[in-house]
Amino acid sequence: MEILFGLNPVLLVLGAIAAGLGSVLMYRGTTPALSVGKRALLGALRFLSLFIIILLLCEPILARLTTITENPILAVLIDTSESMRIGDGGGDTAAPDQRIPTLLDALGEWAPSTVRYFSFDSRVSNLVADEPSLDSLVFEGQRTDISAAVEYVRSELSESNLGAVLLVSDGRYTSGRNPRHTADRSDVPIYTVVLGDSTEKRDIRISRVNTNDITYTGVGLPFEVGIVATGFAGSRVVVSVSVEDSTVGSARVNVPPDGTEASVSMVFTPDSPGLKQFIVRVTGLEGEATFRNNVSTTNVRVLDRRRRILLVGGGPDPDLAAMRQILETDESNEVSTIVQKRGGGYYGTGMPTTFGDVDVIVLAGFPAPSANVDDVRRVATAIASGTPGIFIASRHMDLRRFEEILSPVFGTTVPRRQRTFYEATPVPTPSGHRHSVLEGIAAGEAWLRLPPVTTTDAPWTVAADARTLATARVRDVNLKDPLLAVRSQSGTRTAVFFGAGTWRMANLPEALSAYQDHWPGLLRNLIQWVSAAEDDRMVRVRTTSGEFAGGDRIGFTGQVYDESMNPVSDADIEILVTAPTGDEYRYGMESIGNGRYVLDASPLGEGTYRYRATAIRAGSPVGTDAGSFAVGNLTLEFRNPVADPLLMRQIALRSGGAALTPGTFSRLPELVASSGRFEPVVSERRRELELWRQPAFLLIVILSLAVEWVLRKRAGLS
Repeated sequence: MEILFGLNPVLLVLGAIAAGLGSVLMYRGTTPALSVGKRALLGALRFLSLFIIILLLCEPILARLTTITENPILAVLIDTSESMRIGDGGGDTAAPDQRIPTLLDALGEWAPSTVRYFSFDSRVSNLVADEPSLDSLVFEGQRTDISAAVEYVRSELSESNLGAVLLVSDGRYTSGRNPRHTADRSDVPIYTVVLGDSTEKRDIRISRVNTNDITYTGVGLPFEVGIVATGFAGSRVVVSVSVEDSTVGSARVNVPPDGTEASVSMVFTPDSPGLKQFIVRVTGLEGEATFRNNVSTTNVRVLDRRRRILLVGGGPDPDLAAMRQILETDESNEVSTIVQKRGGGYYGTGMPTTFGDVDVIVLAGFPAPSANVDDVRRVATAIASGTPGIFIASRHMDLRRFEEILSPVFGTTVPRRQRTFYEATPVPTPSGHRHSVLEGIAAGEAWLRLPPVTTTDAPWTVAADARTLATARVRDVNLKDPLLAVRSQSGTRTAVFFGAGTWRMANLPEALSAYQDHWPGLLRNLIQWVSAAEDDRMVRVRTTSGEFAGGDRIGFTGQVYDESMNPVSDADIEILVTAPTGDEYRYGMESIGNGRYVLDASPLGEGTYRYRATAIRAGSPVGTDAGSFAVGNLTLEFRNPVADPLLMRQIALRSGGAALTPGTFSRLPELVASSGRFEPVVSERRRELELWRQPAFLLIVILSLAVEWVLRKRAGLS
């Protein structure tokens, strides 16, 4: 132990001498005269106060050096995944391996080392090192992550003397990185004990299920199921696919020979949208090691592909007829056509009063000169309110009325001077080449082979937030006049094509048949693009995955914005999750700043769940969001119910440890001791106490001065 000073100790000595002299001189003679004892007491109190102040100004530090011996720690990792239940081929009902507590009993007597116990599957848990804790191990983990377990132990005991790791497992990892690579980087030896039977058992299992993640109503959804087996070659089994408790497909198949796979193909056509959980089953046979791998689940999001399109024509026109034919050819479109009469009114049904059931409005030469102004305003209001719109020009449209009413919603301005018409060819711009509207449509010289369209000689102009995808080309001269432009504003998408005479591009002669799909493809792409939803929601909550495996925690992420789309970080978000049974679970999300929120919910049972998120700020609702997700019946631990002693041996050798079996486990103390890594570590720790920061010294100074002052007053000193 030693005392250090921030200033030269000589200054402390000189200060002490000065304090002593000052105290003596102050109380050498007093008026009135006091006894020697009282003057000595007052002088001592004054000296004590001055000395402590001088001492603290020198910043004294009390330093102490201690020697600490850390015994080495043996970290024991025990695999508690479900696969350990069939370690010796006992089947699904076999009890957890009772040999684990027996194997570990000897470790408690292994002095002077310290043993730390951990159980793991997809997560790692600390265990209390006593017999009741080890005897009560539950083997229910649905995934095995050996790498994460080893990394966790190294991190948890990084401040301790970790000497070795003992891994007790069957060697089957079903998640995480390859444990061989983790063993390569391990700075402590890993000793492995493999439990379970490494011989192949009689079993049938589903090896794979291939299908689409997303499909559409009315479109065939293919399933390809792979079946592998051991010991049942030639047997007949039934492979079935079911959804919502109904079987939608089945097929009989012969069990393939060992080491080969049988493939079964089926097709199902969904008729309703939503997140669908499909369950694939293969019938079990007597004598299988487990039936858990005879079932597999997969989730598919079924979208409603049908679009309701309102086609409004400014009058009977070949362009309108060609567009109607193109749109009706696509079975996913439901087309309603109204055509304006020359004297007013419409052919067929009139203009709808509301557009709530319309997905896309296509204006072909509308409005014409005889159009009803109120009808034009209703169309403009519908598009401005969020209904996607496409405008295609014609030579007979009323440009003045378009400019007054429709121009703001489409982001275009028509020419103001006298208009004449000329023929031009659309040429994609660099921005157009990269846009999805022109995806799948040949560019460049191919457009020059098509019949030209008719447009005004005075160019249209587009708003600053619009994108020009194609410009006009006249007699080998590329003009900057826009012919095709798209716009996205406040979540609403619109598109404008400034050319008339498109019917010629839809009716090409045989010599140009290679370009027959140019105009139809462009029109289909425009419909697809404008009808794609833009995300301008103030509250956005989604799951971290559309499908969670059984036993996985359910993750949510969220974002909250105000009316100006600025992030909001002080909202309260409640999530209501509804199970397939109707049970409801409520959760609260946690803010992590900048308008972002997270939630890590507990695992849920198998099925398809719906959720609804509600955000509240300062007592007022901000908005809501909703969605769905699925939880599968995880069977990873049973897909290959045999132990993997090769992997366990490689983990041990790559880390500098040794591979053991229950029969050779008694050699563990000898192997660990001979490794040279399992030794006590002696370290010196220096502890420092900054005396000048301790409040006790200040209290002593105050108390000393106070006592001195009281005694002086009682003695009659000023």
